[in-house]
Amino acid sequence: MKKNIITRLRPALKFVLQLSLFMAVAISLFIISGTYDASKGADSSTPFDYSPASSTESPSPSSPSTEPPPPPPPTTPPGTKTLTRNELNNLFSNAKDGVMFLSMPGNFDKLQINVPLSWFMENLGATLLIYNEGIGVLGITSENMIELAALSYTGTGGVTVEINGKEYTFSPNTTISYIMVRGSITLSVEANRRSLDWYTYDSPIIAGHIAKNITSIKVTSTAAIGIDGLDDAGWDDVVVVRKMDDGSEKIIARSIAVNGFVFSLVNEEGTYDVRLNPVHFIDISGHWSQAAARFMGARGVMQGIGNDKFAPDRTLTRAEFTTMLMRMMDYNLDEYDPMPFSDIVPGNWYYESVCLAAELGLTAGRGDGTFGMNDTITRQEMFKMTYDALRMFYLIAPAEENEDGENANPLDGFRDTNRIAPDALEAITELVRHGLVNGYNGRLMPTSSLSRADAAQFMTNVVRYLVPDFSEYIN
Repeated sequence: MKKNIITRLRPALKFVLQLSLFMAVAISLFIISGTYDASKGADSSTPFDYSPASSTESPSPSSPSTEPPPPPPPTTPPGTKTLTRNELNNLFSNAKDGVMFLSMPGNFDKLQINVPLSWFMENLGATLLIYNEGIGVLGITSENMIELAALSYTGTGGVTVEINGKEYTFSPNTTISYIMVRGSITLSVEANRRSLDWYTYDSPIIAGHIAKNITSIKVTSTAAIGIDGLDDAGWDDVVVVRKMDDGSEKIIARSIAVNGFVFSLVNEEGTYDVRLNPVHFIDISGHWSQAAARFMGARGVMQGIGNDKFAPDRTLTRAEFTTMLMRMMDYNLDEYDPMPFSDIVPGNWYYESVCLAAELGLTAGRGDGTFGMNDTITRQEMFKMTYDALRMFYLIAPAEENEDGENANPLDGFRDTNRIAPDALEAITELVRHGLVNGYNGRLMPTSSLSRADAAQFMTNVVRYLVPDFSEYIN
C-alpha cells in the first residue's frame, strides 16, 4: 500500500522538485544581475538591460537638492589675452629689430596680457610691444619679465640666470600678467595670478600714451590746453607724471613725445598721466640750446638761476651736474650712508643728490675729503659720471668685439684723444659710439669746462637715447 502511494506521487514530486530548482536559479540571477526589462524579450534583437535597479519615483518638488549645481565654465574677461608659445613664435618671426608687435583691437576699459616666461628665457633680448588704440602702448622686455619673476619668487630650487652681470633666481614656469587701465594709464603686474608690488629700475617697462586719446593736457589745476593746439616745439613741454598717493604728481624725467605718442620709462606700479609743463626762460630765445634748455626744464632736470633766467653760457659746477644726473636717473634710495665729504652739509639744495651719487659710487670727491661743489666740472668728468650711472643700471653696454676680435675705434678722427684720462677712456669711447657725444670740429676737449647749454644738450641726448621711440613699430 505504502509503495503504491509513493509510486503514484513520484511524477508530482519530480515536477515540484524541478520547479523549485528553476525558481532558485531565477532568483539568484535577479539578485546578481539587476532588473530584467520585460520589453526586451527573448525574441528581440535588443539585448537585456543589466543596469542596476533605480527608482522611478520623481523627487518631491519641495525636497532640496542633495548636490550643488556645477559651477559655470570660466570666462575670459574682455581685453584679456594669454599668449601661447606658438603665437609668440609667429610674432617673433615677423619682428623688426627684435620688437614683436601685438595689436589688441577693441573698446576695452582694461587690458591684461598673460605672458609665459619660459618662452622669453629662450629668446633673451626680445621685446613685446602691445597696442590698444583706446588705452595705450606697453613695451615689455625679457629682462623685465625675469626681474619680475625673481621679485615674486619665494620657493627653493629655482633657476638662476645672469644678465649683465646680475643674477636672478626664479621659477621658469612663472606667468607674468601686465595690466593697463583706460584713462590715466594705471599699470600693475601679477605673477602667477598674485598681485606683485614691484620696482624694477634695472629693466623698466615702456608705457605709451596715445596723443589722440588726450582731450586736454593740464597746465595747472585750473587750466588746460587742447592737444591739437600744440606746435612742434610745444611737444617738448609734454611730460609724463606719476600720481602719488598723497595727491601730488611726480614728473618722470625719462619721457619723450614723438609722432603722436608720449613714451616713458616706468619703474614701478601706479597711475600715469600726461601734463604740459612749460618752463619759460627769458634769456634763451634764439640761443642754439633753446630747445634743449626747454626740454630739460620741462622735465625738472635743469632749473633756472632765478628771475626766469637759464644762463646758458654760464660755466657748469660739479654740484649742478650731479643734481641734474640724479634727477634724470630718478633712482630711489631710502637711506644714505653718512656724508663722506666735509664741504657738503644738510640743507644745501644739492645735498641729497650728492649723497645718492656718493652712495652709488659715482663720485669719489676731490681726494682730500671734499666734494668741490662749486668747482667747474670738466667734460670728461661729466661723461664718466653719466656712463658709470648708465652702466650700473644696465642701460648701456660696451660694444662686443667682432669675429676678428676687433672693433672699429669710434675715436678715430678726433685730434685730441691723447688728452683723455685713462679712467674716462671707456666712457668717452662708448658715449661716442652710441651717438651721445659728437665733439667740436674734430675735437673732444675732454679737459675743458662746459656751459649749462652744453650740459642741457648732452642730457637731452641721453634722455632721447634711453626712451625708445616705438612709434615706427606700430602698424
